[in-house]
Amino acid sequence: MVKKRIPGAVIILLLLPRFIYAQAEKYFNIRLHALSDHAVVVSGSSFNTNQLAVRSEEGIILIDTGISPGYAAAVRDSLEAHFGTKTFKYVINTHHHWDHVQGNQVFPEAVFIGHRRCESGMHRQNDRRTGRDAGALRIRLEGKPSPDSLPPPPPSHILTDGELGFQLIPPGLTVSARLRIRSGDIDILIFALNRFHTDNDLIVSFPKEGIAATGDLFFHHALPIIGAQRAADAERTVHVLDMILAGPDFPEHVVPGHGALIPGNELLLHRAYIDKLWKDVREASISGRTLQECQQSFKLSVFFPELTGFDQTSSAGGSLHAGNVKAVWNACRFR
Repeated sequence: MVKKRIPGAVIILLLLPRFIYAQAEKYFNIRLHALSDHAVVVSGSSFNTNQLAVRSEEGIILIDTGISPGYAAAVRDSLEAHFGTKTFKYVINTHHHWDHVQGNQVFPEAVFIGHRRCESGMHRQNDRRTGRDAGALRIRLEGKPSPDSLPPPPPSHILTDGELGFQLIPPGLTVSARLRIRSGDIDILIFALNRFHTDNDLIVSFPKEGIAATGDLFFHHALPIIGAQRAADAERTVHVLDMILAGPDFPEHVVPGHGALIPGNELLLHRAYIDKLWKDVREASISGRTLQECQQSFKLSVFFPELTGFDQTSSAGGSLHAGNVKAVWNACRFR
């Protein structure tokens, strides 16, 4: 039998994705921060991302997979070494944004869970891809650090399905309101929001562990950004937070998608701020007050002084609080 030789160029093309991802790993600077004996936060310098991992008797439960397959491979290696197991039971995507889902393919044995609208968001994101030059490709793989309190820019670094071996892996198990799962000795509560940061946000709670993962909904020492979605559903968000924050299983650790961990008491402030903003601005809108009048009346220093230091400049160049007032005022008009 004559053996066929594989051309060298073909071998290079086959190995290129693995080589590029391996070269990119040196930029990730993976760090593990233990929250308990079986819960850790994985952080990387690329876009300052966080992934929460909890080990159960059935395997590891991972919240989000990061910016690329190369990054996710580094995360997987770190978690396997830390927990002493190679089994991943569940991967839960908090929302569809590229910096949270592009490592999904690295966990083929896991059950993928997401909001019922997560898959459509992932496909929309792929359809809006931009920046296909070599420099943009390098950024996609390496990433660039983001400010601690704000998420990275919206999809401009996404990998296209099939590019450098990337595969788009959507969730197979979807959540429309609330889902409770028990994985061995670990209880998982998953809550779906309607519209806030995206139209497919999840909050994941591990009540007995005192841990919650909130994706890009909240950041340490920064106001929540209510204006990310037209007609944002503040009421549903408050309702979900009430279910997580009420009772004896108060989350001591809140893990955002980026940056420093959020103390549970700070999440209480976020909840109170959203609730008060929704009720007060809605009442003002119903009474006929204009947006400008509402923004003038509800200045943060008077409206909610506890959070004065949490206001920041949005990507559009304005105050986050002023944008939140506008978002709620607009949401009332769509009701």
